[in-house]
Order: sequence, then C-alpha cells, then structure tokens
Amino acid sequence: MRVPAPRSVFLGLLTSLGVVSLAASAHARPGQARPPEPIVAVGANPLRYHSVTPYVSASFTAASGTVIAGRALTVRPFRDVAGVTRVSTLSATHAVVEFRVTSSIPMGELHVHACGQTPDSASDITVVADESTAPASVESAHALIPLNSRGFCITPTVAMDVQLRVHGYVTDDGRGPAFSDITDSVLGTSLPVPLSGGSIPAGVIGVALMVEGRSAANQQTTINVGSCTDPAAAGVELLAVAAGDYIATTFPIVPTATGRCLRSTGAFEGRITLLGTHRNGGESSSTMPPNMRFARTLPPRFSSMNPQRVLDTRSASAVSARGKVEIDLSAIVPFAASAVVMNVTAVSAVQDGFLTVYPCDIAQPNSSNLNYAAGATIANAVTVAIGASRKICLYAEGSTHILADLSGWYAADGSGDGLAIATPTRALDTRSTAMPTAASTTRVDLSARIPAEASSVVLNVTAVGAWGDGYLTVYPCSEPQPNASTLNFAVNQTVPNFVTVKVGSDRSVCLFTSAPTHMLADLQAWYLPSSSVGFLEMAPWRAFDSRRDVPGKVNRQGIMWLTFDTKPVAWLMNVTAVSPEEDGYLSAYPCETSPVTAPPNTSNLNYVAGQIVPNQVLVGPGSTGAVCFYSFAASHLLADLAGSFTDTVSYAPFLAEP
Repeated sequence: MRVPAPRSVFLGLLTSLGVVSLAASAHARPGQARPPEPIVAVGANPLRYHSVTPYVSASFTAASGTVIAGRALTVRPFRDVAGVTRVSTLSATHAVVEFRVTSSIPMGELHVHACGQTPDSASDITVVADESTAPASVESAHALIPLNSRGFCITPTVAMDVQLRVHGYVTDDGRGPAFSDITDSVLGTSLPVPLSGGSIPAGVIGVALMVEGRSAANQQTTINVGSCTDPAAAGVELLAVAAGDYIATTFPIVPTATGRCLRSTGAFEGRITLLGTHRNGGESSSTMPPNMRFARTLPPRFSSMNPQRVLDTRSASAVSARGKVEIDLSAIVPFAASAVVMNVTAVSAVQDGFLTVYPCDIAQPNSSNLNYAAGATIANAVTVAIGASRKICLYAEGSTHILADLSGWYAADGSGDGLAIATPTRALDTRSTAMPTAASTTRVDLSARIPAEASSVVLNVTAVGAWGDGYLTVYPCSEPQPNASTLNFAVNQTVPNFVTVKVGSDRSVCLFTSAPTHMLADLQAWYLPSSSVGFLEMAPWRAFDSRRDVPGKVNRQGIMWLTFDTKPVAWLMNVTAVSPEEDGYLSAYPCETSPVTAPPNTSNLNYVAGQIVPNQVLVGPGSTGAVCFYSFAASHLLADLAGSFTDTVSYAPFLAEP
C-alpha cells in the first residue's frame, strides 16, 4: 500500500503532517497467498458466464434517508432502476456486479451478503476517509455475487452513496460460453490493448482480465471497451479511476471482437493480464474467474534475507553527473512486495553530489538519500517503495560509482513479520575493551534482548575513531559473510548507519571490519511473526528543509520538532545534517511534552563541521504526536519521509504472479 505525500504546514516551530489512507482490492490466484475466504463456493457444476450491456440496477444515497448505518438494503440485480427486468433466466445463480461507493463520512465499510444472513467480513468494500469530517470516494469494485431468491443484500456501516451496475450473470444449466482458466499472460502495460489476436486465441468470445495500474496524477480516466482506431467512438465503460489513484481489479468477462480494444480516456499505465477465456460450447473449468473485492489485511510486513549485492557499477564506468541507473529486482523480490530495504553506497565520488533512490514507476522526487563529497565513500540505509515494474532508480547529482545491497522487503500478502519497537539500548561498545583488529569479526549475542521468535533486528551501528580506511559488514552469524557492506569509514572518522539485519539461528549478528576501528551498536527494534505492525511506504517526500522552511537553522544545542496529525507506531525518515558549524551529533526522539522534551543519551547521526551527513531514522511520535530533533551544533536539517509503521489494518491488494 502506498501512502501519498502528507501535507505540510509550518506554524512557528511546528509542522503538521497528515497521512491519507487508501483503499485497494484483494486478489489471489491458485497457489498464491490467499485473501479472506471467498463468499462464493464453487462446485463441479458447468458454470457458464453471460455478459450484458452494463446497466444501473440500484442507486442509494445518504441524503435520501434510505442508507442508514447497520440497515440491510435489498438488491434485485436483474432489474434496472426503473424496475425493468433486464435478465429473465431462472437458471442464473450469480450476478457480476460493480459497486461504486462515491462518498462516506467517516471511514466505513459496505457488507455484501445473502439477505437474512450475518454479513461476511470477507465481502467488505471498504471506504476510507482522509479526515473524520471529509467525504471519501473509492474506485469501483467488481464482485461475483451468489443470488438467493434472485437477489442479495448490502449493509453499510456508515452513511454513504452507493451505485450498483450489472455487467453479467452466471448459469449452472450448461448453456452459454464456457470459461477456461489459463496461464496468466500479460497483454500490455499501457492502454489501448487489442481484444483479439496475440495471446487471445481464435474463437474466444470473452476474456477474464485483471487490470492494475495508476492514472495520471492530474487526470481522471475511465477504462472502457471500444474501437481501437476511433478514440471518439463511444465505448462501454468498465471502470472509473480518480486522478493519481492506483487500481487492481478483475473483470470476470469482457466481450472480445476484432477491432475492439480495452482503452482509457486519459493517461493510464499499469498491467493488463489475461486470466482466462470464454468460448461457446465445450467444458468449463472447475474454477471461476477471480472475484475481486475490498478486504481487510494487515499492513505489509518484513521478510529479511542475508544481504545480497544487487548493484556495483565499479565493473563499468561511474554513473555520470545527473545520470540515472536502474536496478531490476523482479527476479529477487516477490510480486506482492510493496517496498524494499537496501544499503546504498556512493564509492570514490568524482564530484560533490547526492543520490536520490525512488521507484522507477514514478517521477523523480525532490528528496535525497545520501550526500557525498568528491573522493568520498559513504553509505546510507534506504527503504523505498517498489512499483509494479519492481525496478528501483538511483539518480546521481554528481558523478560517482554506486553499490546497492538488498536486505529484505515488505509485502501485503500475509508473509513476513511485524515490527516491535523498543527503547534504544546499547548492545555493543568496544571502547571498553580492545579495538577490533583489521579483518576481524565481532559477534553480538542478542538472545537475552530479543524474543526467541524474532527474525531480524533494527540497529544503529557506528564506527568510532578508525585507525584506517575501511568498511563494516553486518550479517547473521549463522550464515556466510556476504559480499556486501553496511557502512564505510575513513581514518579517525565517526560514522553511523541504520541497519535492518536478519538474526542468526542463535539470535546473534556479526560485525566484520576491514580495518581497525571501535564499534557501537544500539538496538532499536525487531521483527517477529506475532506482531501486526507493518510498513506503509510513500514515495520519498521532503517534509522539512531548514534552508527554506521556518524556523530555519537549528540553533546550537537547540531542539526543533515536527507535529503530526496522525500517530502511527513509528515514522521512518531520512534525516540529513547540512553544514553544521562544529563537530557534533543529532538525536531524533519522541516528544513527550510540549513544546520540547529533553534529549536522550543516544544519537542518530554524527557529523563534522561543514559536512553533509545523512542517516535513516526510526522514531515514534510522542504523546504530543511530535518528533523532536536535537542538534549539538548549529546546523541546517533536512527530513525526507519514507513511510510509517502502523498496526491499523490497511487495504492492499493481493496480486498474482505475472
């Protein structure tokens, strides 16, 4: 699930950041992670599908007084709003219905169920409002609804406007076109898409399609079936997509014909997948076309891996100034992945500059993940959304070589583990003993600090007072040391980095250093299967820049705070100190009192006068809803939000492998 960029309004020292929840749909194909149990049980009957010209069968509005929270509304799908019978066959067992919920105050759900029966939560269509006083809308959801006495019921949990459009029906009398499930085939990644030829076999009269993708940010579009050559010719509308919204929905049957295309009225990019075909005659398969509907699911949770190098430009030329390089992760991370966790390193930079890491599916954002000076080698942790292409883009403002090491991903398919955030504690400090030597490995036993079921941990690792140039690699002790690096340091430097690392079978992690240096490791959180806290990513977004936003530069030993209008379990952000006036450090921590809270005895990043130093930060909002930033030295400060951790249910789609 992707969270759109929050709003930001400064009032003196305060920032208000709002997060808008989104709704999406759930989908699972055989062999894939399953959504909630379907409301349709499929037997061995030769079920056949029949399409009709779409018509409105019911329309309810809150203003009319007919929609009351908790009251069931009866729907007769085979009659239109004028009461005219559109489908008369007695053998119809299911209706293919599109639900359009156009407004809801506040967040609510629409239950679809058999009349006289308790609503099944798996059939919910969920509508999410930005604020408790603001209306919300949601793209239409298509569902295959079983009929009882040729009707069914819907029950809203809040007042809302609902329109129902019928697209077809199912019979069990063996008459009509038979459906055949096939191996999924991608028909295209942008519209229009021809509805004949290519992957669509001859003799097919209809297809089951999955459409997923996003409309242009400033343009609402409709998806319809119409002429391939005459865009002005009227088409049969299938779906309306609001500006900038993402949709993932299935059409159980779309009529096919030569010269007919699936098309859109505006800019739309995504993926159109052929799921099955309909033919006259023959036997139908024992499975039905997928039934898409809005369903609850936990936020995307984390799956860890031993770090794996996925990019190293040193075997070729450096990335040019203002150049871009892509990382294709489609063969590594699952299709359901919503974000990935990587360690990114700028190596032997040719020029001063910065890196911006973002999903290739979106425009390059105004944010940075790490800054570097000519000749420097510097690393930073990155958690970045991943789009349908599963490609990550890295933009270099100044020419440099780049390394990227993948350590895990978040997915909303029920896999992975949830976050458990803790008060930071120091798990390692070698300054009280001998300095670790070059090419040595230090084991950190976390068995007394984390639960037995913990799969990975979040650490802030710091190299202190190194005797030579080198790097650290953090990895699970029970697995081989990977060809990856966690942070790089120079002589006498103090360099931190945020690390998410899988733990070994004995709940330990190992720190390898290539050069003599002291090391610190502060334990901040861990992941475990019993936690429901997941990550809601957003496209990288600059929430604060003291070079242009009030109150400006943070004073020496000063505290600045950002106040949020939502309170997740924690925020994940990239924080950068820019041109501090002296050596020092910065701490990010929950604000428990207003206007400020005294800083803790911990740090998130260390800097030298005049440097530009970034680090990823995991921090919970305090009881005031604010996050505090303490700087030892006067310094400019940047904060780029990557997302939030929450235990609130989200509305992410279960998507099939292509």
